[in-house]
Amino acid sequence: MGAAAVWAPSGLAFNANSKLLADYFLRTAVKTRGVRLGSAILESFRNFYSLGGPGYVFDIYNLQGDPAMKLW
Repeated sequence: MGAAAVWAPSGLAFNANSKLLADYFLRTAVKTRGVRLGSAILESFRNFYSLGGPGYVFDIYNLQGDPAMKLW
């Protein structure tokens, strides 16, 4: 068993910001059937930033996997 993809911070990340970003990602991934992983991540970043999330979070989160992979 293994992971198909991993989206995680590569440095220090504050838990409150990480939780908000994860919530936005989950909402995007669940609401749109067949959404691509990269699109869901970009949408969660947009929502996070538009609601006042700090921009430096974009620099520390990395995707190890195929952004074209369809979810669900």
